[in-house]
Amino acid sequence: SHDILPIDIEEEGVAHAFRYLMQQTEKLYDVKCELEIEDMVNEITNLELATNLYHIIQEAVKNAALHGEADKVKISMTKPDGVLKLQIKDNGCGYSEDNWEENGDGYGIRIMQHRIELLGGEFDINGHSQNGTSGTVITCTMPIKYLKEEK
Repeated sequence: SHDILPIDIEEEGVAHAFRYLMQQTEKLYDVKCELEIEDMVNEITNLELATNLYHIIQEAVKNAALHGEADKVKISMTKPDGVLKLQIKDNGCGYSEDNWEENGDGYGIRIMQHRIELLGGEFDINGHSQNGTSGTVITCTMPIKYLKEEK
């Protein structure tokens, strides 16, 4: 059941799936979502990659709204230097590994990390503070060759 999506990515396209996810997330969590995706998102034909990216974004935004108390989340997907880079940045209370370990949860974070590592990528999560605001930044990178081919 972990591969179930509310829309058909193969038929509707990855960009449409991500836009649909943002619309549903805004309604569900009352958080403003900004999606910046380059045309390269249309190059993603690897269904496993598309599905996992969808679920990573879904979990990251949910965590930002529920645990980080964010009201804004920016999702960007770019293709710098031969890698696919997904970045999810929020304006919530920020991520702290100490807090995460104290609460004893973090299954969502572990699942996101596992999803990206299964695809040959790397996962990074950090708290940030800029101009008097805080938040969390999740960055996932993977070789560009997995856009089209299965690992």
